[in-house]
Amino acid sequence: MQSAQRLIDRDNASALITGYNLENGTALHDVTADAGIIAMHANTVAVHNELAKSDPDRYWGTFQYDPPETLYGGGFLKFLKDIEDNGEFSRPNDMIAIITGPGIYSVNIANAIRDEAGEYGYDVSLNETVAIPVSDWGPTLAKLRADPPVVIVVTHFYPQDQALFMNQFMTDPTNSLVYLQYGASLAAFRDIAGDNSVGVTYATVLGTLQDEMGDAFAKAYKERHGDLSSTASG
Repeated sequence: MQSAQRLIDRDNASALITGYNLENGTALHDVTADAGIIAMHANTVAVHNELAKSDPDRYWGTFQYDPPETLYGGGFLKFLKDIEDNGEFSRPNDMIAIITGPGIYSVNIANAIRDEAGEYGYDVSLNETVAIPVSDWGPTLAKLRADPPVVIVVTHFYPQDQALFMNQFMTDPTNSLVYLQYGASLAAFRDIAGDNSVGVTYATVLGTLQDEMGDAFAKAYKERHGDLSSTASG
């Protein structure tokens, strides 16, 4: 990562802290390991954990400050069980449809749901990968409408693509609970989807808690970055 190297060489950085930056993979870790400094990131991908464990002496300063993405899969299935046990959700059938993008983050979450679905009594009725960016969800929606599942999971996390999914889904919705991975937590999703965003289920491991500390952080963040900024993560 040239930007990280510049901060080290030019500014003598002793620690680098980033949000999520999936496109650069693990490149940051080798740059900071060579420099012997701290690197903190929120890429939320298990491969980073595995790299650090593979050579702890080299990657002693590498920290992923959130859980790996694989925990989203089991966590979502447990959530479904909880709301079903509480009487807040009932199944017209046992089918779950899984739609992912090509990125390792999205694929790992989709695979975790696929692999554990049977333990919760679900049958995977659709498991497909879409090419991104997605402007036309018609082919995927046609499959969903032909055999409506009780749960639709979209682990492709780009908020713009998710918003278009909901806008096109709501023209002829199925009786399904819709879960969108992470992107729906961002303001861009709600701005594009509008009323079609209502009722969507989503999750993030980097959300801002709605307590005194979280509210104070959100207020300060928006004062600095504007009302349209998202406090979910950076």
